[in-house]
Amino acid sequence: MKYNKMKNKSLFLALVSGAISGALILGIAGRTVIALLSLYTGSSINLSLGGILQNIFLGIIIGSIGGILLFIVKNLFQINRFNSAILTGLILFVGSLIFAVVSDKFVFDGSIIQLFALIVVVMMFLLYGVFAAALLKRVTGNWISYS
Repeated sequence: MKYNKMKNKSLFLALVSGAISGALILGIAGRTVIALLSLYTGSSINLSLGGILQNIFLGIIIGSIGGILLFIVKNLFQINRFNSAILTGLILFVGSLIFAVVSDKFVFDGSIIQLFALIVVVMMFLLYGVFAAALLKRVTGNWISYS
């Protein structure tokens, strides 16, 4: 019974850590990177409050899914925290890319700017995974091994 409570608490903390990391990395930092890329390419930046809140909310949703995924990857594959964080970031990126392609929101035209933006997005997802794993280790303390 105690083991089951620990797993439930760990899963909840993974979800919260993922949501916080998603809001900060995928939401706020992601919107900042998009604005900088728009500024560089000469496109309109469009920094409205609604758009920023939408990015933060989407970051929380994707981050929550990523937190649960981080918990599953860590416990299923029994790999260390850094590798589980990288794998979680890659899985989230591929899932998001598939969702964007299927819903016709993304068309790859092979331009240098689009390739650069894609690389930046991959790095954001990897950074999310590392940040979420580090935050999860921080909030869980000594009662769960996430090293």
